[in-house]
Amino acid sequence: MARIASASPVMAMTRTGLLAHTSAEPQVARAHFARAASMHERCGADAFTAHTWLAWAELLRDHAAVGDDADECVRLARRAHRLSAELGLSGVELRAGRLLAAIGAQPD
Repeated sequence: MARIASASPVMAMTRTGLLAHTSAEPQVARAHFARAASMHERCGADAFTAHTWLAWAELLRDHAAVGDDADECVRLARRAHRLSAELGLSGVELRAGRLLAAIGAQPD
């Protein structure tokens, strides 16, 4: 079972990344998502990790990911899909599956 971490400071970076994404600041959003994912993994906040990986993949998709970014988009979406399935996060799993299908990739 996933460990529970304090949500306030941990989820704040993901929310800041989402804000930067919607403000058309993809580089700022990427930095926030990278820091958030790293912190979530260290804290064992698996549900937050899955949400962050998916949000990061959506950012890459929305900003016309090509080359390495396209590969990273697929990798993050697959990781989010796999982890959310393990945790029973059906909403995240569904969104990750839809993202993968939209970009022509399959879940692991």
